[in-house]
Amino acid sequence: MTVRVGIVGCGFIAALHSRALKGIVDAGLVDAAVVATCDTDLDRAVAFARAHRAAIATTDSAEVLAAVDAVWICTPTALHRALAEAAASAGVAVFCEKPLAPTLADAEALTEAVVGAGVPHQVGLVLRTAPVFVALRDLLA
Repeated sequence: MTVRVGIVGCGFIAALHSRALKGIVDAGLVDAAVVATCDTDLDRAVAFARAHRAAIATTDSAEVLAAVDAVWICTPTALHRALAEAAASAGVAVFCEKPLAPTLADAEALTEAVVGAGVPHQVGLVLRTAPVFVALRDLLA
């Protein structure tokens, strides 16, 4: 079964994440495809959708959530909580770019929403295993 992925926020970081997703798909590690894109700038959402052969390009995140199994939240931090809560309510798995939220209260509420809904979730802390950060951690330990 192909995992249907939506990208909300079609800027620089979304391009990096979609390239990484393409890499693991091309390597045969997962069966997934970007099927929907969303951005406040419709032209950007359309361009991103065309680049990924996604059928949906919109400014309405609810439209994306209705069409996907998982969502990559690549928006400004202040929007993360509401988007993750909406995804959790829709039963959609969440990958949320860092930082998770602008406040501890927002981060806790977001976490409660995804845990309470039982949806898979992850924060994009992708640099934690980069060699330079591992070496720095070892030096400080």
